[in-house]
Amino acid sequence: MGNDVTDPQSLPVMLNIRAAAAMLNVSPRYLTSLLESGQLPFERAGRRRRMARADVLALKRTRDAHRRRVLDELARADGELL
Repeated sequence: MGNDVTDPQSLPVMLNIRAAAAMLNVSPRYLTSLLESGQLPFERAGRRRRMARADVLALKRTRDAHRRRVLDELARADGELL
């Protein structure tokens, strides 16, 4: 069993830190910082944190869109320099 998250719908509705971090392609430690800063809502299950799969996917879409915009801007700026 690996970190294959090619089909997010096959994941549980509530994700643990490891699964959510794999989906976002970040470290569990960085994901924890996102949780603590309020960028991703979570629920506590005892001492453990659980995130809704829908919230993790929404954050992933937001982060991916931001990356695309930045890359497009860099490509335009590079084209202007040539």
